[in-house]
Amino acid sequence: MSISSLTEEVAALKARLDGIDGRFKTMEQRIFTNIAAREVNSIARLRNLQCAGSDDQRLYPLRSVSTNTEIENFPETVADFHRLSDRDIEGILEELGDPYVASHEDKRKNRQILNMLAGVHGQREGRENKGNTIGNRLQSLVTSERFP
Repeated sequence: MSISSLTEEVAALKARLDGIDGRFKTMEQRIFTNIAAREVNSIARLRNLQCAGSDDQRLYPLRSVSTNTEIENFPETVADFHRLSDRDIEGILEELGDPYVASHEDKRKNRQILNMLAGVHGQREGRENKGNTIGNRLQSLVTSERFP
């Protein structure tokens, strides 16, 4: 084996290692972005649970787990939230990442999932229920079969 062929092999190995290093850095950035967005979303959910008493109450927006930016077209108020179309709900759930999107046929389940993730009581249900406290909502989220 000649020195020039060894040099070429070392250069090829270095290029491969540089590529692997770049992929690891990209994966690391995606993980940090995802974790940061989920942390902000947890705080927004708690704040929304506290303010969901009236339809004109402003909501704290959720963030995309892939970009850690506010989800585009996230509703500004509780009333706007309840007027979301099925397509809007699916889009928001996709921004929140797996495993949150139910089947496309299960529109009611998608709405229930988004209600929990956003910290907004279901449309008309639950808001009249005086026993529906923040603690009860969080407990139901934790014990839900959807979130083992």
